[in-house]
Amino acid sequence: MKEPWLAVLLSFLFPGIGLFYVGKRVVGVSAFLVINSMISWGAWSILSPSGQTLRGWILVALALTFQIGTMVISWHAARLENKSGPKKLGRKGRDPYLAILLSVVLPGLGHLYAGLHVLGLLFLACYILLVMEGPAGFSGIVVETLFLAIVLSHVSTSRGSLSSRRRWVLVTAIVALLFFTSTVHQFASHNLARMEFLTGQSNYPTLMEGDLVVVDLHAKADFRTSDFVVLSLAFPPDYQSRFVVKRVIAFEGDEVYIDSGSVYLNRERMMGQHFSRVQYTVDSTCVYGKLQNPYIVPKGYIFVLGDNPTHCTDSRQIGGIERGSVVGVVRKVIWPLQRIQNLDSYHGRLAMSLP
Repeated sequence: MKEPWLAVLLSFLFPGIGLFYVGKRVVGVSAFLVINSMISWGAWSILSPSGQTLRGWILVALALTFQIGTMVISWHAARLENKSGPKKLGRKGRDPYLAILLSVVLPGLGHLYAGLHVLGLLFLACYILLVMEGPAGFSGIVVETLFLAIVLSHVSTSRGSLSSRRRWVLVTAIVALLFFTSTVHQFASHNLARMEFLTGQSNYPTLMEGDLVVVDLHAKADFRTSDFVVLSLAFPPDYQSRFVVKRVIAFEGDEVYIDSGSVYLNRERMMGQHFSRVQYTVDSTCVYGKLQNPYIVPKGYIFVLGDNPTHCTDSRQIGGIERGSVVGVVRKVIWPLQRIQNLDSYHGRLAMSLP
């Protein structure tokens, strides 16, 4: 007997495997290859600086649509093959595999579905607290994985609905898969690239509040003039460390001069889409004393500016920034759709020597 919701659960975790489970092996393998290829290609297109972001979103949307289709087809195929319904959990009509699926989606939902309301609410509250206040990094992954293992083990054993062997094989496979994917995501988001929503208007209109951007972490030691970089800085008066995004203007030994609204780097006026539309002024005071104009960037430092000079704090107020404060380089805006742009197109040009 084929379990319809087990087929759906397998298709949810491993695209196409649910079809393989119900006997549609060729279609299942084909779906597995196609969906995973589309997701991989789409993710690359979205995250890569040279990828076409819109194409990436379309591929991901199509892959998710196909995956939902495989879930529906798997469920329908299993129902057609069965003469009797699946085993029940708790109250009449409660399917154990649907309870497990709901628990994977959101811990606690499976217990609520199974009629175990107190435990369901307790698990749900604990999960929300764990996500909001739990440990970060790899230790957070371990804690969340153990918590999910407890939830799945309990919901699968309630009322003795599943055999011990099938229960432990299924729970172990789910927990191992989620632990693996979470670990890979953790590694990539701390060493390769990650997506971040922006706040504030210090780089308006190039970057706006609510923009979802890709931060290239691998490039934190390899960036160039006019790149947008993410900095970890402590601003007065509280000097609490926070992440900010600024445009790199100069490196150690460079001379920066601001005059009549224009920025000059080594006596060459910075030109381009951004520099032609904004006017910069030099503050009379700086956190570390009066900012010299022209300013020679000290060794181990960089000079940064915001694209919205009247509503930002940058090197005009706080001087040079330690190069080690750079966390990564903002490569592109990937959301919302009308704001998609590759920031490489905003690199400034040098022209018009200062007389």
